[in-house]
Amino acid sequence: MNQTRNTKTHKAYRLIAVLTVFTLLFGCMGCSKKTPREALEEAYEKTFVTNNPSESILGFSEINSHMNDNKAYSTGLSVTLQELSGKDISEYAGVLSGLGFRIDSASDLLNRKSAGTMDITYGGTTYLSLGGQLQGSKVYLSAPQLIDGALTVDFSTLKEDLSSDSMIGQLFTMYGVELPEDLFSELIQSFTSPSSLVDLGNVMSSYEDFCDAILVEEADKKTVSFSSDVSYKKAYKVTVPKHAYSTLITSLLQYANDASAGLTDATGDSEQAELDMLNVKLTIQQLADVIGDVVLNVAVTKDNYICCAESSINIGAESLVLTATFTGKDNPLNDTDVVLSLNAQGQTAEIIFAQDYTDSSEVSFDFGVKVNGVTELKLSGEGEYKDVVKGQKYSFDYDHIDLNMGDELSLSLSGDLYVDITKCDIPAPSSTERNLFRMSEEDFTALGEEIMTNLQEDPLLSKLLGAFDSEM
Repeated sequence: MNQTRNTKTHKAYRLIAVLTVFTLLFGCMGCSKKTPREALEEAYEKTFVTNNPSESILGFSEINSHMNDNKAYSTGLSVTLQELSGKDISEYAGVLSGLGFRIDSASDLLNRKSAGTMDITYGGTTYLSLGGQLQGSKVYLSAPQLIDGALTVDFSTLKEDLSSDSMIGQLFTMYGVELPEDLFSELIQSFTSPSSLVDLGNVMSSYEDFCDAILVEEADKKTVSFSSDVSYKKAYKVTVPKHAYSTLITSLLQYANDASAGLTDATGDSEQAELDMLNVKLTIQQLADVIGDVVLNVAVTKDNYICCAESSINIGAESLVLTATFTGKDNPLNDTDVVLSLNAQGQTAEIIFAQDYTDSSEVSFDFGVKVNGVTELKLSGEGEYKDVVKGQKYSFDYDHIDLNMGDELSLSLSGDLYVDITKCDIPAPSSTERNLFRMSEEDFTALGEEIMTNLQEDPLLSKLLGAFDSEM
């Protein structure tokens, strides 16, 4: 009997111990519950970073990181004018339609190499190619249809070249221009001077203070309202204090002002520039006092995606309202609509942006400006991603990009672009070199004659110029 009682007692103790452990665990979980700010930051990261379509489709962060580290990559872009019309340009529409360009570049800055070409095209045919290349300290400029070989600039001998009796060197002497011993250091001195570094530090400090000052609170659904088609689980109230955004704006303007101080000093307007800056600061402070704190209401779905953000600023009878909705089925950003509305002095204006990913590769967008309900500007486009290797390369063919400004201007463009971090072809120049900064006046005269002769004798270029002359 005693043995049975002891067994039951031990079982009771074990049950109490287990319950105690669970109580402690749940208590700790409660203590580590996310703050509203942490919860909203997590939703932001999931919506706009981790599951951004450009990231999920292209692996853009990996590509961008590769390029920012100056590792080797290649890019390209082409644009062709398909249609053109407008009140003052209709007579030129026929000859300009079909005009385009293509730019291809390769960069390997870790090995001090880069290259780029721009082709001027018309009706799908290349008429003129312009090239540039960096190899170590030397820059090569070429135009095969116009000049033989390449014009060069050697930064390692630049001071010596410009001190010679060359045409450009003589011009430098004539106007009393003296190059510093270390040209590159002088070029960036205004941006790395102590005052500029202090201002930059102030900007970074103001940005950190701006972020720290933002207040995030979980909002009662009864106190906020969103668009009727928005379905959400939680709402947050984000408050940006007026002192935070006014200080940040002032710091940015101060940095930009001081970065250009050398120019204002040279023109003798430094005192006036300083006075103007004080007036700008005062205006910003007064405007912030009128606007007050900026409040943004944010809606988050049950899957922890941000699906809507709304904010309004009211000053008397005038108002500025921002509404952004993200309602894509598979990914909220697959269907994005942003509207910025302004109502002032009896006039209304709207800036509208919409983007739609119809599937994993097709993209369309619309951007428009309306004034008093009338569309003043509309920009729209449609295209498709192709040849995608996530995190390595992609191309994008845009079927059309249309700009319409009523009777003033209407045009349609097409083309493509690509980025490839697996390929970088930069062959060493093999043509004749002419140092641009060591050329005499006679050399420049001969160069001009060479360009004009090649221009007239090139069958494609002469035909193209003739077509333009006859039409215009």
